[in-house]
Amino acid sequence: MNHRHSFLKEMRSILFRIFSAYLLIVSLCQPTATADNVFMSGATIRINPGTFVTTFQDVLVENGGMLTIDGSLILKYNFTNQNPVADLGKGTIVFSGTSPQSIVGQNILGKLVVNNPAGLDLLGNTVLYNELGLLNGTIRLGANNLTLGNQSTISGNPSASAMVVATGSGELRKSFSGTGSFTFPVGDESGKAEFTPVTVSFTTGNFATENYAGVTLKPTGYPGYSGNSLNRTWSLTQSGISGFKVDALFQYAAGDNTGNENELYCTQVEPDQLVSYNPSNVGLHQLSASGLGSFGTFTGITRIKTDITLEAGWNLFSSYVTPVDQDLKDDFQSVINKGTLKKVMDENSKTIENAGTFGGWKNNIGKLTSYEGYKVNVTAASTLSLEGLPVRLPIGIILNKGWNIISYPTASAQDAKVLLQTCIDEGRLNKVMDESGKTLENFGAFGGWKNSIGNFTPSHGYKVNVTENCVLTIPEKGTYSAVVVPEVLPGTYFKPIFVGNGTDHMNIHLVNLQSSGLRPGDEIGVFDGEYCVGSVTVGSEQITGGWVSIAASSNDELNEIPDGFTTGHPVSLQLVREGQTFLVNAAIVSGSETFEKNGSMFAQVNSLVLTDIQSNEEMAQFKCFPNPFTQEMTIEVQNPEKAEITEEICNLSGQHIKSLFKGINNGSLVLKWNGQNESGQPVAPGVYLCKVNGQTKQVIYQGNKGEH
Repeated sequence: MNHRHSFLKEMRSILFRIFSAYLLIVSLCQPTATADNVFMSGATIRINPGTFVTTFQDVLVENGGMLTIDGSLILKYNFTNQNPVADLGKGTIVFSGTSPQSIVGQNILGKLVVNNPAGLDLLGNTVLYNELGLLNGTIRLGANNLTLGNQSTISGNPSASAMVVATGSGELRKSFSGTGSFTFPVGDESGKAEFTPVTVSFTTGNFATENYAGVTLKPTGYPGYSGNSLNRTWSLTQSGISGFKVDALFQYAAGDNTGNENELYCTQVEPDQLVSYNPSNVGLHQLSASGLGSFGTFTGITRIKTDITLEAGWNLFSSYVTPVDQDLKDDFQSVINKGTLKKVMDENSKTIENAGTFGGWKNNIGKLTSYEGYKVNVTAASTLSLEGLPVRLPIGIILNKGWNIISYPTASAQDAKVLLQTCIDEGRLNKVMDESGKTLENFGAFGGWKNSIGNFTPSHGYKVNVTENCVLTIPEKGTYSAVVVPEVLPGTYFKPIFVGNGTDHMNIHLVNLQSSGLRPGDEIGVFDGEYCVGSVTVGSEQITGGWVSIAASSNDELNEIPDGFTTGHPVSLQLVREGQTFLVNAAIVSGSETFEKNGSMFAQVNSLVLTDIQSNEEMAQFKCFPNPFTQEMTIEVQNPEKAEITEEICNLSGQHIKSLFKGINNGSLVLKWNGQNESGQPVAPGVYLCKVNGQTKQVIYQGNKGEH
């Protein structure tokens, strides 16, 4: 009896399932006015395990209707679910039509299979418990996410003809229960279909109950870099995963490469500045990044190399390359090893310099950044070589009120005034200076904004002073100034005491030159006492233009001997014309009358009213040669009768520097001066007086440049 009862019970169950499937098939195949199968609100339909139901019409589940799929639903047309969120069971939905199909609504499925060469459009966020079957055709995500559960796998034959197209804002997402690997079968259909999957391998991490890693891609090169790169980017995101380390592998198509594939490096381009990882695997067309602690956007970019020339003395330096190693001390290590680096300084006076026995070279600046410039002092001409990735452009550089040292992080020159025109129009720009003291500055009634810098050029830094905070935007390509800036000729008689460019200049702007009486060939020196701190030879172009600027350098206090002006000391001007030296009386129009770091003085001069510097040149019965001199000068005294001779060197203030001779002499007397004082120490380069029995001659000691 028990066996017969069990048999009858099982037969009733089988007959019920067959009858239910029959009714569903009949329902799905009935022609209607809309040619759709509609499950109205309140209706409950279930496809039992082991049951296969095929429909040749659209399927619509209205809000309030319920469809549970524990077996398989095979669709030849579209599926729409109007419920806010619907769990459709642990069964399988197969899209196997011949024209494009769509799945609409917020759906939770057990298994999704695509076997339609025309593909499937995802028109709502969809979650899979178990399996994604890619047999034939693509799944186009558009703006919607397809999320695979932590038990989900990929089946079928993922390829360019069977993949997930994630080129919109919608992501292919995968949940993880712990560490492990997963390959996202993604690609694009832009033009030729390309299968470019991404594999992520979590080696450590904390995984929340609800977590995912997501992927999108774009079949285009990375914007902001026009060099050799890859026409493909992948963006990885995550939620609910913390403290992780992950390796990422990116498969690209051979046709994605736009240059030399051997020079490609896997590069993270978002969210921060570019970070370079492993070189490309050319044979497999793969990029890889190991040990990632965060996600972002990745592509392949070629590293570039640049050699930056540093002059002896001070330089303003920046880089359009983000080095692989961004530690600024490491970047300068070759210059340190050469023994020529003296100091690196940022705009906040933080430094890299040698602390000697107190710890050697110390880096108080940190990393090289793409928006900052740096002051660099070297004892001899040097080359700084950097290798890395180009700075992402455009870049917005924040200018803080006051002085800034900014970078110019692009490989092409651009007009300085055009770049800063917005700050000018806003009334916020005060002054711009390059490393040699040339300026972009407002001359007011004497010509408005004048640009003696011309173009910002690669690898240089610039000092910018603003009255209020503002932003300077550096584009990848901008306006190049073809205007030739009149060359400022250095002086030959007045030799400044600084080496190279100098630093923290004060600009002496002489204006209204047409009425000054100055002539082409006149040489003007700027003096702090006896020290020449800047000079210029006036040219015809300056006379015609009506102005000339002299950059006077400040004392950098790196040596005991001054190599520039001292702040607060009075500014004095001297002029040499036809071998005769004069003091120049300047009428200050605006600016400081005393020396000021980074300051400006606008002045008018009248060379028709000059004060001769009394040196009794014509009366002096002795010769000084060579004059100027660098190492040693010869003084010849003609004394036909026996007499007492006193010969000494003084500064322009008359202070004693060096006694050369004191005693009785009859006939010619030949003496030498090597530029040293009584203590045997080198004096600062500058103008001195050679005195013989009250007669004087001006002599110019240029000094050994390498010692100052």
